[in-house]
Amino acid sequence: MVMHPADIDASHLMLLEEGHCLSDQALEVCGMDRSGSGINMGASSLGTLSRLVAEGFGLTLMPELAARAEMAAAPGLRLRRFCAPEPFRTIGIVCRQSTPVGGWFDDLAAVLRDVGQGITARSRTDFGPG
Repeated sequence: MVMHPADIDASHLMLLEEGHCLSDQALEVCGMDRSGSGINMGASSLGTLSRLVAEGFGLTLMPELAARAEMAAAPGLRLRRFCAPEPFRTIGIVCRQSTPVGGWFDDLAAVLRDVGQGITARSRTDFGPG
């Protein structure tokens, strides 16, 4: 079963502490802001959020790359996807300006890209399509 970001009740939404990029992104996806929304912001880790949600204290948005590990650690979690178009975020890798172009850094970027794509493809199989 898929859901629309607008269907999320702010009073049930639990996010990482203020200033964390995932919290800001979740608020943006849901079309919410911090002011007067009743959103519970204060967990220091995704693991804490996962366990609270698994115990029925609310809901949260979770990066797809973290889903497998969080479900293993908090068996009560139930994942739902957003309807199309699913929200996404881009993760980048940066280096110092003095790092030589090419070589190990480009190799590392390629490995991270390939591993990320593999994990995402597996999670689509394990947790179902959007």
